[in-house]
Amino acid sequence: MSILSTYLEKTGDSLCFQSQREFESGVETLDTSVPSRTEGRKSFHRERACLVMFLKALVASSQIDFPFCVRKSESPDFVLTIRETREIGIEHRDITSQGYQKHLSESANKPADDPVWLDQFKSGGPPTSLVNAGWVGDEVEREWAQLALEAIRRKLELLNKTHFLDLDSYELLLYSNTYLPNVDRQKAIAFLSALLNKELAAQTVSRHFDSISIIYGNEVWLRQLTANDQ
Repeated sequence: MSILSTYLEKTGDSLCFQSQREFESGVETLDTSVPSRTEGRKSFHRERACLVMFLKALVASSQIDFPFCVRKSESPDFVLTIRETREIGIEHRDITSQGYQKHLSESANKPADDPVWLDQFKSGGPPTSLVNAGWVGDEVEREWAQLALEAIRRKLELLNKTHFLDLDSYELLLYSNTYLPNVDRQKAIAFLSALLNKELAAQTVSRHFDSISIIYGNEVWLRQLTANDQ
């Protein structure tokens, strides 16, 4: 089977699927690997890998109609066209922190010598002890929800810029790329939902995301937050 490595890289690149059978056979030929930072990773690698996972989840749960096409865009990141009549904007962003990303960048070219205590990236600063203190109770889920809220805030701001394409609806696809271990989905989404409801109640925006999905490891937390919940 020939593997397609060049797709959805540049603005205007597209993929179309006429049926579920065509989709299931077609996605198997797509290279969804994400190179390491030292091996030439580009932003499109993560974006399209997450998008393919998202589309697979939609098809598996019968939440998308055929035929459909997906096109690489700029604002939004992708445009999903269903039956040539409905256009959905899909935005992608990582759930992470600047401190953690700085650590990943700086350590990419260094040998792994000393252990790295993940809780040094905690909100509020590193642990006060040299011993890895870890997390207690629902601290992991609460901090994850705060990081996710910040990612949503930034994308909501972009979504309401005048240059953003005017489409039928919009979805947000978040990739969980954090230092937080073993996040409990049910708790995390409950905390995030409460934070987001409070956030949206305090502001008025002309555009919003109709649903929010999260890529967590090999899982797709599909449409965990919808407009009816926000």
